[in-house]
Amino acid sequence: MRNILLALLLLSSPIPAWAESAVCVDKHEGREKLMAAGEIPIFIALSMRGHVTEIWMSPTRETWTAVYITPKNSKQMCVADAGTFARLILFNRNKKASYENSRD
Repeated sequence: MRNILLALLLLSSPIPAWAESAVCVDKHEGREKLMAAGEIPIFIALSMRGHVTEIWMSPTRETWTAVYITPKNSKQMCVADAGTFARLILFNRNKKASYENSRD
């Protein structure tokens, strides 16, 4: 299913010149496809360059997708990267960083 999603994203949209290696689709359509693939948004941030970055993850399938939305084209979502073996490492302000949830 994930490979089908990425293939659909690749085939359904032209790639803008400013994002030569990124696949971009309508933001709402992209979010629907990510949810249909079992991924949920787990992280959102505003980058120093002014775009919104989102990380989506499937807790059951251990897949993840990183997307961004630029201010110049706020109706488009571009896939920056995707992969497998996703783990959510929880942040605790009172403790040092650790990899207690990893599979070393």
